[in-house]
Amino acid sequence: MLKEWARLGFADPAALFDRAPDGTPLLKPLDEIAVDDRAAIAAVSVVKAKHKMKLTLRLFDKPRALEALGRHLGLDKEAPPAPTDPAAPRRWRDELRQRLLRVAPEKREEKKEEE
Repeated sequence: MLKEWARLGFADPAALFDRAPDGTPLLKPLDEIAVDDRAAIAAVSVVKAKHKMKLTLRLFDKPRALEALGRHLGLDKEAPPAPTDPAAPRRWRDELRQRLLRVAPEKREEKKEEE
């Protein structure tokens, strides 16, 4: 479940589209979209109009997935008092990053393979 929340929460909607020469956004073929970004697609519908095709794309609720991840990681607790140590925010950020990497390590490995 955590992996799925991470996939939904960190999916990049821009990764789903290309641009036509005239600048019109076009949905990429599904086999060209990363598995983690495809997981965020809740529904695709195509409606044929008189002279056009209308594509509707609905994504799963990204804020809700991020909220669930935050609750799981304990980020919904009362905020700690303001730090007197100037390095504290950096340590907190690093700790959060480490927690997130433990939740979704496969996504990080996939990016390394692509590079």
